[in-house]
Amino acid sequence: MTITSSPIASRRTLVAGLEPHLTRAMVARQRLPARGVPNNWPGTERSRTEAASLLSRPPCTLANAGSELHHKHGIVMVLDWLEDQPG
Repeated sequence: MTITSSPIASRRTLVAGLEPHLTRAMVARQRLPARGVPNNWPGTERSRTEAASLLSRPPCTLANAGSELHHKHGIVMVLDWLEDQPG
């Protein structure tokens, strides 16, 4: 493996035997670790009524009354689908 003298190369931590793209990924994982997975998320704990209310007011509303009617029907369909999902 050939290492050139450049600002980018000097910042890399090269590991013997690994391809350069793997080394970059390893450095990125150290610099930017993954976030922890929360046990819950407040947005997923809303009631169906509260979720429908939030989605039925600006900025989620449409100017055209016909389109808004379809939008509200879509909200009901999505909330029905979400109720059937585990978790």
